[in-house]
Amino acid sequence: MQLRASFILAGALLCAVPARDSHAREGKKKDVPVYTDDDLRRVSPLRGQTGGTMEAAPSPPTEAAAGAGRRAERDEAYWRREWERLRDRVQPLRDRAEELRGQIEQRRRRPGVRPYSDPGIASMQGRLAALEARIREAEDRLHERARRAGALPGWLR
Repeated sequence: MQLRASFILAGALLCAVPARDSHAREGKKKDVPVYTDDDLRRVSPLRGQTGGTMEAAPSPPTEAAAGAGRRAERDEAYWRREWERLRDRVQPLRDRAEELRGQIEQRRRRPGVRPYSDPGIASMQGRLAALEARIREAEDRLHERARRAGALPGWLR
């Protein structure tokens, strides 16, 4: 009985607490600051301090300017050679992936094999997914290197 009375008292206290956002409850909007031409004229002499003029301090040299010497040798021919090297390096992985796809199809065609719950198929699909992930990772690393060096995307095709 005493526990029930305390719940009723707690409910009454919660109902008595006013809402925190009285503006939302009453439908009033908050005041938004309005800037006039007078305000702009007043702060206009100080705009150089905020970077609003073209006479701002020169920016430090970028990585592109620093690596201009390196980049001169990394032209389209360089990135095409890199793509060829990568393609040659991942070709055995692609061949193995194709072989696994064939084995999966052969296993699915066997009588009595459940194509989506067979443990042999599941393990081959796991190996296939791992091979494809390695291939994608190698390609992504090269694409990222080329992008950072400023190579055009068409150079890696």
